[in-house]
Amino acid sequence: MAVETIFAPSSGTQRSGVCVLRVSGPNAGLVMHELVGGPCLPRQAALRKLREPVSGEPIDQCLVLWFEGPESFTGEDVVELHVHGGRAVIDASLRALGTLDGFRLAEPGEFARRAFENGKLDLSEVEGLADLINAQTEAQRRLAFREADGRVRHLYETWREQLLQCLTYVEADVDFVDEDDVPEDISASIAQPLNLLLKDLELHLADPRQGEVLRNGFRVVLAGLPNVGKSSLLNAIADRDVVIVTETAGTTRDVVEVFMDLGGFPVVLCDTAGLRAAGDEVERIGVKRAEAAVGSADLVVWVGDEHGLWPSDMSHTNDSDAIWIRNKSDLGTKFESDMQQPPISASVCAQTGEGIPKVLSLVQEAAARRLELTEEMGVTRQRHADCVRSCVAHIREAVALSSHRAGEIELLAEELRLAARSLARVGGQIDVEDVLDRIFGEFCIGK
Repeated sequence: MAVETIFAPSSGTQRSGVCVLRVSGPNAGLVMHELVGGPCLPRQAALRKLREPVSGEPIDQCLVLWFEGPESFTGEDVVELHVHGGRAVIDASLRALGTLDGFRLAEPGEFARRAFENGKLDLSEVEGLADLINAQTEAQRRLAFREADGRVRHLYETWREQLLQCLTYVEADVDFVDEDDVPEDISASIAQPLNLLLKDLELHLADPRQGEVLRNGFRVVLAGLPNVGKSSLLNAIADRDVVIVTETAGTTRDVVEVFMDLGGFPVVLCDTAGLRAAGDEVERIGVKRAEAAVGSADLVVWVGDEHGLWPSDMSHTNDSDAIWIRNKSDLGTKFESDMQQPPISASVCAQTGEGIPKVLSLVQEAAARRLELTEEMGVTRQRHADCVRSCVAHIREAVALSSHRAGEIELLAEELRLAARSLARVGGQIDVEDVLDRIFGEFCIGK
């Protein structure tokens, strides 16, 4: 089946100083002959006039870059046209490209998919590239770059090579049992490396959600009784009217979210309905959603007011490191001195902004504890975690079989093969057709 030549704006179509149009495929070289007046030297920028192919009318003066396959992003012949980023220039340039034989507009993620299919990127690097494009904070950028630059691929490949080395010993024992250079005691040869690898993998899985939290945001839920000022606090932090605020208790009926870049960490701050025995059906639904939000939160900020009252049932939270704050500090305290109070972390006033920097500092510290990247690589995606868990399960079976080897050497070899296959799935080497469309669908057109 003939491979079509695809093209698209690689830098987006918004108005800008420069727009990069990428062309990839077997006929990419036609761009130089039909549109820009002749061939260019590989990997050297050339200033050329881009012309309409039929009339020869100039469209723009642009930079042309020629990357001969396989030394290109996609592994195919690639041409880049750096045109001016006005809407009319981009449209005219795309029309000109569309007139060339065998050319069509690229689908979302198609350039990256061709890079994967041509062995220029593995699947973990593709996922990292998608995350790098979508990164909104410094922490997200750092995580994405770890994947995109091949560190994740190298880590899993190193572990897979260790498994294959153990498998080599086992299969040699099966096929060449009488040879002098085959170890007599296979279990002694592979037991230590398997156990060390198992420890590394279990450490790798220690916080399987860190990557997902970094990617989607550290969820911080404001919770408490109605009318303690949760919505006012969210509006003050966001510096805009995100939530309707009235004196009527139970105004907030749904979970309202605000995304923040807090010290380089992605934080999703959530306002919720007041936790109480609701009177009407709509508020009851809001309270259930609030309870669910508290239960799934990465951090709960319990908000009270000058009366020092808190929800009677706070069993919904799974966070022992919750932050307790007292709002409406300008009204003083109006509760009995013998009332038992939680350890208050900060007193704030949503109306004046007093104490809000302290609250944000506490939230940032909590996010940093959870999301700070270390040199030790953790799991970056749920898909990776599933593959590693499968690998761990097969290694455990292999360790158990190696300890009582008699008659089970073929089973031991099969468990090691399955463990290695599980790690190979991370990079997309095998059995990933069911996830390819979803992964490449995350990209915009032109990448």
